[in-house]
Amino acid sequence: MAKVPVEGGLNAKGREASGETPAAAAQAGVPAQPPAGWRVEVVKVIDAFNIDEEDIPEKILAHMKSYYYDKKYVVTYHHDTWGSCRRVKFLITFPDGTYLPDTRYRDHSSNKNAHVYRVLPIEEFLEKYAGKELKAFAFVQGSCNKANRYSFTALFRVVLDG
Repeated sequence: MAKVPVEGGLNAKGREASGETPAAAAQAGVPAQPPAGWRVEVVKVIDAFNIDEEDIPEKILAHMKSYYYDKKYVVTYHHDTWGSCRRVKFLITFPDGTYLPDTRYRDHSSNKNAHVYRVLPIEEFLEKYAGKELKAFAFVQGSCNKANRYSFTALFRVVLDG
């Protein structure tokens, strides 16, 4: 890919290059681009049952991105039941156990199964909580085989990439 000239001219696609840096564009009223990516960094594992501590950051991130109805949200609470055996309980709080404010309630339950979420838009979540310490609790029983269940409680923080 060709470099875009800073002073103006044409960029790689033959369009006029602005010459403004992203910071200058943001000051000029152009909305800033959302962060390229983010990840979870575990600060301390408080409790872990039937799960390796190295797997906990991956599980927290998977739960946070589990709202499959719309990928623009971060899950802060998730309660799922499927049939008589399958259960998912996931919750993010402040370290003292208080709930995160301003979340949106989503209920996709049926007569037999519960699918309840509390979500925040990704940009809003990252703006408010990136770099801050939060607590995650999860209990997952994916089948009637109780050997497959796991649970954990961990302190973590969200780290922005880039």
